[in-house]
Amino acid sequence: MIVAHTLLIKRPIEDVFAAATNLPLSVAWRSAICGAFQTSAGPLGVGATFSQEVEIMGTRRTNTAIVTKFDPPYCFAYELVAGFVHHATRFTLEPERDGTRFTMTVEGETVPVWLKLMREALMLRWAQNTVAQEMETFKALIESGAHQVEPVAV
Repeated sequence: MIVAHTLLIKRPIEDVFAAATNLPLSVAWRSAICGAFQTSAGPLGVGATFSQEVEIMGTRRTNTAIVTKFDPPYCFAYELVAGFVHHATRFTLEPERDGTRFTMTVEGETVPVWLKLMREALMLRWAQNTVAQEMETFKALIESGAHQVEPVAV
């Protein structure tokens, strides 16, 4: 299953990338994430690992992820290596005249064990709605300037 959502954020690409890759900030806009932090030493980059505490449908678990692409301020990608559902997430950013075009793509298992009773179409609709809501929350957060973060050096 692949779910993607794109929107335009009226902020410079460096600001959007810095906020999107700020792991602790993810709790403010990623609906299932209750906590996130880097578990490897050094700066965030390819090969870095991080942990996410997530809650989905009343079940709480810890995800372990590894960064697979880090190209500031254009792309950030990671893959879950342990946790709820094996999936890969990619943030792609493109500068626009009025801000930044931000796309979040999630690709993963279609029917994990804990959702066997849910039809694939229903799960896809749920995932699409969740990603769209998260992106709108992120846009509002960043455009309001409520959560300032330092841009990532490129």
